[in-house]
Amino acid sequence: VIASLYGIAQYYFHSVSMPFIIFVGHKGVFSTFGNPNYTGEYLCLVFPLACALLLMENNMKKKLLLAGGLLVIFICLFISGTRSGWLALAGAVAIMSILLIKHKLFKINRWWLVSLVVAFLFAGLYYALPGHKNENVRRRITSAFDAGEPHIKGRRLMWEAALRMGNDHPVIGSGLGSYKMKYLGYQAEILKDPKKRRELSSVWVKTNYAHGDYVQTWAETGALGLVVFLGFMASFYMVAFKLLKNAGGGPHTFLAIGLISSFTAFVMDSMFGFPFHLAPNAVLFWLLSACVSGLSGIPERTYPLRYFSEDKIEKAVQVAATI
Repeated sequence: VIASLYGIAQYYFHSVSMPFIIFVGHKGVFSTFGNPNYTGEYLCLVFPLACALLLMENNMKKKLLLAGGLLVIFICLFISGTRSGWLALAGAVAIMSILLIKHKLFKINRWWLVSLVVAFLFAGLYYALPGHKNENVRRRITSAFDAGEPHIKGRRLMWEAALRMGNDHPVIGSGLGSYKMKYLGYQAEILKDPKKRRELSSVWVKTNYAHGDYVQTWAETGALGLVVFLGFMASFYMVAFKLLKNAGGGPHTFLAIGLISSFTAFVMDSMFGFPFHLAPNAVLFWLLSACVSGLSGIPERTYPLRYFSEDKIEKAVQVAATI
């Protein structure tokens, strides 16, 4: 929440850490992460966990504070202009809604959830509609659907280079960290094609990441690494859904849903971003995995009472998200 407030302040004013530089608008919402995209990609992962804490909480004052914190996180994520973060958040919200309805938990929190959705819609419209003093957010939204936009062409170039790199070394890849060293050579080969040179020469880049963790994993570790990577993700879902089933519809069902939703945001963000190459996001990924792994080892339907109190679980998730 503090990082989000800092990002919102940067949107309207300037960086407190660099007062001699004014960054108003999308380019200034880097908060404590150093880049607007890094900010949005992290907040979309924290959002489902914060939502789970809100739904778990019974104290009205704490619930209001958590709701306010959620709104602040959403606003900072939205004005950061991080399109992969928006997509990841949409996926996380979708899976969370499905699980809440399936486990008959939506009804008991419907007023809170409906109120939050309305607040998010109003905040989104305020920053996205024409007439707002800063049009960067609206520009980011409209450009996401334009195939001729440089960011889409740039990703096509980076992805094709990654695919070719993996195809050249299909079993074990070209080596961890090799993408940034070999990218320019593959880019030059791609641009030798006259048709692609006409389409993509204006967006040639020097990059360290493929802006897609799946294709970069294929490029650097080949089929072996990609299978292990996807297998780990599949095992997370298997264990997490077992945990959700064993929660028995109690308060900790919300925790399991929050963990699954946050992990889903990781999965979706990895399509267009590189969260596994960002330290805060990677740490959060392993914290999520540790939570699911630790809780899954507790006997079925006994852990809410025998092992953990609701307060301890809530504090543990708050500490993990803060780290």
